[in-house]
Amino acid sequence: MVEYNYEKNSQGVSTAFDFKMDKRTKRFINAIKNLKNPRILEIGMGQGRFLKKISRLRPDAILYGVDISHTAICIAKEDKSIEGTFLVGSAEKIPFQDNFFDAVVIMDVLEHLSNPQQAIIEVKRVLSPSGLFHFYVPCEGQPFTLDKFLRVTNFLNLRDFTRNNFGHIQYFTQKDIKNLVCPYFSKTVITYSDHWISQLFHLLTLYLPKKFISIFNSSVQRKFRSSCGSGVQGKISNLWIVLNKLWLLLLFPINIIYEVEAWMLKHLSFTAKGVHFTGEY
Repeated sequence: MVEYNYEKNSQGVSTAFDFKMDKRTKRFINAIKNLKNPRILEIGMGQGRFLKKISRLRPDAILYGVDISHTAICIAKEDKSIEGTFLVGSAEKIPFQDNFFDAVVIMDVLEHLSNPQQAIIEVKRVLSPSGLFHFYVPCEGQPFTLDKFLRVTNFLNLRDFTRNNFGHIQYFTQKDIKNLVCPYFSKTVITYSDHWISQLFHLLTLYLPKKFISIFNSSVQRKFRSSCGSGVQGKISNLWIVLNKLWLLLLFPINIIYEVEAWMLKHLSFTAKGVHFTGEY
């Protein structure tokens, strides 16, 4: 298996599939609602997509970010729409001092790590005594989920889709996550998302489009991904933007149901792939 290249394919990129106020953002903003002028660290910030949302919704926040990708950090530093301190660094060895942050957030990162427990230990180290830890993680090993079905059946040859396209190497269950983090925090709140409708939405808007563009060479794929380019490949990229927008328009009713589902079923663990965790000392 070829190791995923985070320099060529850095994460945290704004795409046509971004929504202004998604459930992950809502739950984090709610978690930090009582913090004043918080120092917030995002681990695995990529190019800063999530921090941009936080900067708009909590302009009082002082933002920090860490990512293993030099490419992603360079892009984030050059982005005038976001201000903060962004460093190259590992989740297992966070390049900040002890007891420094009011909140640490990790979105879609634990599944990338070879040693997620060490990352949790590091998070607790850099948090202030009254600090708050919040993360979202997809549980691709959870029974009765689409990802578990794909891993068992290899339907449409999608068994290793998230490993090949995003670098996922952990396939957690909900129990795995609770065992991993709950011993380190005395106050915990766990909610759920990405039930069956959400999983269908991801299949239509993420898995299948990615599967489609995989028929092109890596150069064209990168232009699809970044939605830029010139010449012939630029035209292909512009066509992809149009197709993205049309596809999203067609799927808009599904997205409404998807958000309602996340709100109504946030305390239901059955069939949920997504786990949202908030922990305090």
